[in-house]
Amino acid sequence: MDLSNSINPRAATPAPLPELAAMPAHYNARVPADLARRHAELIRQHPGEGTKDFLRVPASCAVATGPFHHQLSVFCPDALSAFVNVTAAVALGGGSIYEANLYSRLDGTLLCDIAFILSDREAAKRVGGIVVEIFGRGRKAEVPGCGIPKGLDLSVLPPTGGEGPALLLKASDTPGLLFRAARALFRSGIKVIRADIHTGGGRVRDIFVVAGRDGKAPDLESILPRLYHEMTAVLR
Repeated sequence: MDLSNSINPRAATPAPLPELAAMPAHYNARVPADLARRHAELIRQHPGEGTKDFLRVPASCAVATGPFHHQLSVFCPDALSAFVNVTAAVALGGGSIYEANLYSRLDGTLLCDIAFILSDREAAKRVGGIVVEIFGRGRKAEVPGCGIPKGLDLSVLPPTGGEGPALLLKASDTPGLLFRAARALFRSGIKVIRADIHTGGGRVRDIFVVAGRDGKAPDLESILPRLYHEMTAVLR
């Protein structure tokens, strides 16, 4: 599948599709029609779609590639570790994520949408296979070569636009940093709903819109010390 220069063009609100009936309420307002159709096709082709047995096959995915920008869509059980596994797959494939949206469905599954940059188009296509392999192992992947970033700073941003609270992470740009951050959030019982990744001048400014294990807004201020400890421990 080919992509234009913009992998996420804004389009009209997607028409209702039966495969998307279990999507959360904010899905249609956020997802353009062409991407929604790709999501529906991904769900339709999942081996468990006919019987609604989505747990037998851990994950299915599709990669839409462009010259440098690529879109990875993953359909899997809704688990806290899902974002960890997806970030690991992109890192192991040599890609750099700059946007992530996760949609928890009413049937206990998750649709994860990842935008990433990778100059090697063939390598980008192989990221999907890495995703399936990682989920198939039944355990979380590791990304070697990650160190402790300098100037690590964590703070809490108030809810905006009807979303939950957000965690702001600022640090020096370090290989595998996003994977390590995802794993630290997982270990702290925090679920990532959306991530905006900004990198420039050797610095990273990441915003994670999050929820707790129960789907409710967590008290991020109270767990910042623990989260900071998890991040520095993970990054060693």
